[in-house]
Amino acid sequence: MPNSLDHNPDEITQKKLIGMFKNGSIKKESILSEIDKRPKSDFCYQLLGLIQKKDKDYENALKSFYKAKEVNPNNSGAINNIGEILFIKNKREEALLCFLELTKLSPNYIMGWINLAISYQNSGLLDKSEECYKKALSLE
Repeated sequence: MPNSLDHNPDEITQKKLIGMFKNGSIKKESILSEIDKRPKSDFCYQLLGLIQKKDKDYENALKSFYKAKEVNPNNSGAINNIGEILFIKNKREEALLCFLELTKLSPNYIMGWINLAISYQNSGLLDKSEECYKKALSLE
């Protein structure tokens, strides 16, 4: 049975799309067209979410990241972005749980530890926050 990676654009296309995102030249319509061709591409949903997040369209970005996670439950970037948006939307407990999930799934993903540290700090759990910052530093 094919996995989500089989549904993603090839590596050259991915690099091109990421470059377009970074330089601001990609349009939502372009990635929506890719999603029409590849409805089971976690890469495309994640990129759409990044575009929406950049535009501060947090509701739709959250939907896109959740779709990326649905297609590929191990997509660390999607999980991290879900947590960041939940944090922005003041859903701090949900964000904390998301970052906990992320650090268990991808223990070497530095941003997961940093965001977990920030979440703990925001909750007043400074000892746990410090442990997470130390873990992030140890990974660099």
